[in-house]
Amino acid sequence: MLNQSLKLSIFFLGVTFFCVHGLSYDLINDGKYIHRSLTDGKFKILLVTNGSYFLSIENKTWLASSPGTFLRANGFKYSTIDKTLILNQTSSSSGNDTLGRYQTFKLHYSLYNDPTTIVDYTIYTYENYDMVRFSQKFPNGARRTSINNFDSVLSAFPSFKVQSIYPQDVGYLSFGGMMAGDMEKIYGKWNYLTLNINDGIGAGPIVMFDTSGNTLIISQMSEFMSTSLQKEGRSGANLNYGVMSGVDQIPANYSADFVVFYSDKGINKAMKAWGDMLIKFHGKKFNLVSNDVTSKYLSYWMDNGAYYYWITENGKTYQDTIMDIVSDFNRNKIPFRSLQYDSWWYGAQRGFRQGCYEWNGNKPSDRFPQSLEYVFKNTGLPITAHNKFWDIKTIYAKQYGGNYNFVLDQFTGKSLPDDQKFWDDLFLNGTRWGLSTYEQDWLNHQTFDFTPLMSDIALGKRWLTQMGNAALKFNMTLQYCMSLSRHVLQSLEIEAVTQVRVTNDYATNWQYGGQQWRLGVSSIFSSSVGLMPFKDVYWTTAVQSENPYGSKIVNPNTELDSLVSILTGGPVGPGDKIGLMNRTLIMKSCNDEGLLLKPSRPATAIDAQIYAKALGVAYGPNGEVWSTYTKIGNFTFGIIFAADIKLSYTVLPEQMGFEVQNESYFWSFRNYARVKPMKNITIDNECTINKFCLFHITPAITLNNNQIVLLGEQEKWVPMSPQRITSINKNTNALTIGLDGVPEEKVSISFLINQAFKKIDCNFGVNQRKMTVSIDEKLNLICS
Repeated sequence: MLNQSLKLSIFFLGVTFFCVHGLSYDLINDGKYIHRSLTDGKFKILLVTNGSYFLSIENKTWLASSPGTFLRANGFKYSTIDKTLILNQTSSSSGNDTLGRYQTFKLHYSLYNDPTTIVDYTIYTYENYDMVRFSQKFPNGARRTSINNFDSVLSAFPSFKVQSIYPQDVGYLSFGGMMAGDMEKIYGKWNYLTLNINDGIGAGPIVMFDTSGNTLIISQMSEFMSTSLQKEGRSGANLNYGVMSGVDQIPANYSADFVVFYSDKGINKAMKAWGDMLIKFHGKKFNLVSNDVTSKYLSYWMDNGAYYYWITENGKTYQDTIMDIVSDFNRNKIPFRSLQYDSWWYGAQRGFRQGCYEWNGNKPSDRFPQSLEYVFKNTGLPITAHNKFWDIKTIYAKQYGGNYNFVLDQFTGKSLPDDQKFWDDLFLNGTRWGLSTYEQDWLNHQTFDFTPLMSDIALGKRWLTQMGNAALKFNMTLQYCMSLSRHVLQSLEIEAVTQVRVTNDYATNWQYGGQQWRLGVSSIFSSSVGLMPFKDVYWTTAVQSENPYGSKIVNPNTELDSLVSILTGGPVGPGDKIGLMNRTLIMKSCNDEGLLLKPSRPATAIDAQIYAKALGVAYGPNGEVWSTYTKIGNFTFGIIFAADIKLSYTVLPEQMGFEVQNESYFWSFRNYARVKPMKNITIDNECTINKFCLFHITPAITLNNNQIVLLGEQEKWVPMSPQRITSINKNTNALTIGLDGVPEEKVSISFLINQAFKKIDCNFGVNQRKMTVSIDEKLNLICS
């Protein structure tokens, strides 16, 4: 909740400043308070003119600056501790940017033996946001800045001391590793003894929280590909945010920003507000989402875990196999609307030693004797095409006879395009063979294992921006896979990036005991910055004959995989063998033309699940509990998913993450007709992985003293999807529900009317795509 705006008169070194902002602001000069603001706001920042700063919530310090800051330049570490980094001047100002009116407090530093190398560390507070923005700017740049450690930083602002917060327990979630910060995420208690916090190139946002809703998010705010977090020390460590330490030199006027964002509404709502702020700050548009065929419609996938990953039908090419796959799902009336091709299509070897030499779907090969273009023209299905990193000997590089500028890394054998024309030509070529979504995989290895991306401050951003510009030019979308948090955040500046993988490969289910579906936490991060999470391919039939992964490999959790896929709000991609696609299960996610029937937002873990992970099961459920909802007009329809529950737990309405409207009801998908009044939902150890629990919450609607509970299309995973139910209108004598469908589709809508279960079938005509279900004053159900 934002503090009320207030007018401050700050006396600073004899100068009076007037400002209006939403954040309480105290200032100390030479150890003396010179102004103390009077506000009821929970979140405050205390600034000291010696460069120190303290962030507090409800008058308890959550974050305090480390004893000193530093800058690496001229092959030396300059620090305020040894006075080699000198604070020359402080100043204050105000202004406006895309986030509204702000006030600044600037610290102007220079090097003791090089007055030409200066750095301005500036704090911004905003009228409309409870946040602190920390900015680093280098007016004249800096030289000889790198050290032999890519996971450190060469500047530090902000720099926070990890310390205990009394008297309450404060937990934290540290995103890290690949798959959008999912694979190495860490939970724990935040105190002086906290040791495990992700840092370095793979680090992501840090979320601090108590169980009353207070939440702080610490993250990069700009220059995502050239900045990092360094954890310095063990107990009582310093968290230093700055330019990544492999950078050789900083150009003049380079600046980077970091943010501490506050909300008292809990983790999910704090992350959503933080993401909305970043989207506004960077001005990202989402015009391509409506054209994103892979996230809008059902798609067939052939990546790691799919049946046809690096394997074809016996004695057939990939070209023949794909034509047979398409014939099979057409014959069985399964409405797949696109295909995914993985690394097998361009022949890159598996593993991280050899990258892509050539990526050309127009060129015939032993896998596609008549080319990908032939398949596209004969199926009409758009393509999601995978690519990994570029090999150092790629045919496109000028160094090997190509036409484009590439940066080479002789040590790792990788290369990177640094040429807008390359991406333009590559995607122009792709338009000829159906390229719709470009899947950039192996982003972690391209980043970790490529020295130029660590040493050139601008290369990473330029690489991803050029890729995005070309995709936008040809109306294509991008999916990031094996991405680090920095790639997810960089997508804020790249309109074409619409989706991101948030779990490990589906094949790892068999290596790690079926954990690949657990994406409720990683989806919080990706969806907050506007990306659609993707679970990955899955099987719809448990046993696949002649299984390429081994005869003992089965998937007993096909329903779970299907449900989780649609709840992400992203792509849904089965990948079974020909003849083994479970149409009944597949159709629970889409209409008869393959349009995905989703909730209004991706499902995410409830706050209490994260509390329990960080602070112990006394604070939340011991297992996975996620929530999402559909918003149609003024009505909210909720979904609660629970699986792998070890102990009984009661989920209260205020924990569900959506508005539970007065006089609501709920029901389980395992018992359609048993509808109960909504007070709370108790989950227990009967909610297993194989037999998960799925509850739907729906408000009661009163019509002429009659109670109507709209249960929706109960045969679908999301019975109240906005892709199906487009409007709900009530007047004095009738209730009308607008439906979208496809010609000759049958849609069944269920109700509880005065505690009696009723159902109506709506049959769309040959040319009909819209229908209306009406309940008149006599409670007759009419479909027209």
